[in-house]
Amino acid sequence: MLVGLSVDYSTHIIISYATSRAKGTYFRTRYAFLELGVSIVGGASTSLLSSSFLFGALLPFFTIFGSTLFLSLLIAFVYTMLFLPPMLIVFGPEAYPEGDFYVWLQESVFGSESGGSSGSDKGGGEGEGVEMGAVGRRGLQEGGGEADAKGQANPVAALVGGVSP
Repeated sequence: MLVGLSVDYSTHIIISYATSRAKGTYFRTRYAFLELGVSIVGGASTSLLSSSFLFGALLPFFTIFGSTLFLSLLIAFVYTMLFLPPMLIVFGPEAYPEGDFYVWLQESVFGSESGGSSGSDKGGGEGEGVEMGAVGRRGLQEGGGEADAKGQANPVAALVGGVSP
């Protein structure tokens, strides 16, 4: 349980950073913290407040549990707010190849026959998308996704069960 609570705050920030379309690591980090910073502060403060009520418990088990929970949440919050931003700015990717997280996901999971994508990578109209390799095409034939009018597969729909981005 403590491991899940410890990575919760940083995971939300990292996902927001990954899906940001801002240019450069500084602006991507700034976007992630502006988008989710208030929610993380609110969630951390309510969790810390609720675990602090266990400090006054009569049974030692609850006192120890409350202090362990409080310290792990506090450490996770401090690391997320103080150490994660510089790490993202220094070591985070500028942008994904093609500049779009979803295109990167499609190509890294399913590959591409022609070594590139067909159509526009910037979320163009219907029928444009990434061609799938043999593994992805096999998954679609087994009902793992959907194809458009031109017969091109939608790999993201195969990943998330038919829901297109």
